[in-house]
Amino acid sequence: MSPLPVIPRRFFRLELRVADTIVGSFILVLSLLEIVFHSNVNGWQTLVVKNAIVLFAVFGALWGIQNISSNLLQSLSRILGYSMIISFIYREMGSIIHIFFPHWLDPNINSVELAFFGWYPTEWFQTIARPWLNELMMFAYVIYGLLIPVVAFFCYKMGKKESLERYLTQLTLTNILCYVCYIFFPVAGPSRALPPGHPMPMDGFLFTSLVELMKTNFHLPGGAFPSAHCAVSTVMLAAVYRNHRKAGLAFSPLVLLIYVSTVYGRFHYVTDVLGGISTALFALWVAPKLQGAFGCRLVQWEFSWRRELTGLFATSNVPAPYLKEEQVIR
Repeated sequence: MSPLPVIPRRFFRLELRVADTIVGSFILVLSLLEIVFHSNVNGWQTLVVKNAIVLFAVFGALWGIQNISSNLLQSLSRILGYSMIISFIYREMGSIIHIFFPHWLDPNINSVELAFFGWYPTEWFQTIARPWLNELMMFAYVIYGLLIPVVAFFCYKMGKKESLERYLTQLTLTNILCYVCYIFFPVAGPSRALPPGHPMPMDGFLFTSLVELMKTNFHLPGGAFPSAHCAVSTVMLAAVYRNHRKAGLAFSPLVLLIYVSTVYGRFHYVTDVLGGISTALFALWVAPKLQGAFGCRLVQWEFSWRRELTGLFATSNVPAPYLKEEQVIR
């Protein structure tokens, strides 16, 4: 009896999408910078090891997510995974913020804004501060974090996985561009760099208290220019408007309120806001070009072995590792 055809059996498959590749590449670049400029980074060995662990965890998580049969659960897992990895990178930036420049560059921004406005914009906001206004502004500032996954789910519901991937790619590229700016232009922010006695206590209620906790436990000194809050909010607005025009128009006032809240709350300069919006517009322009060049899936790896059937009942396994790499065009 003639032997039956060789049957490839897949035991591992990994698809890297554009957003995944941007994140993975940036973690590798961070590790390389920490090794090369280790004299400027405290605990650089620990950071490099953490990056390696996280990188392997990301690949493992992607493999697990891609094996989820439900498209909805798969998409929700990608949204959660994105939030976790971006938060990890944000925290790491605090350890390398002065890897190139040892001093804060706030005086440069302060001199420009003082010359343009004639006063510090955050000081002017303090003259109109009221507890209810504080609470409204801090609500906008805090709700930003919740809006990121909400908009992601909205994109999935309106345009399925393709719309979600486009949003995640734009979001990832925007955040990474902001992080790159942090190390090349370290700015502490107005609450830390303006003259002594400038920051007055902010009275308010629930959201005002939450912001104070964020300042103490999460905020990154140096993550000011450009404003990631404003950059990501711009991307969210574009995503909502692209999927549903009326919803985008209704969403616009909240995004404008987020812009104002970053200056009102003494987190950012007006320059940071403009820088954040510009960064987002650049990312919104570049991201579709990346996806147009590579499609949703940038690369796909598939590892298999061959099983050769030599008879009706007898089988023999022939070890033959197989690596398939293909570029997928839309």
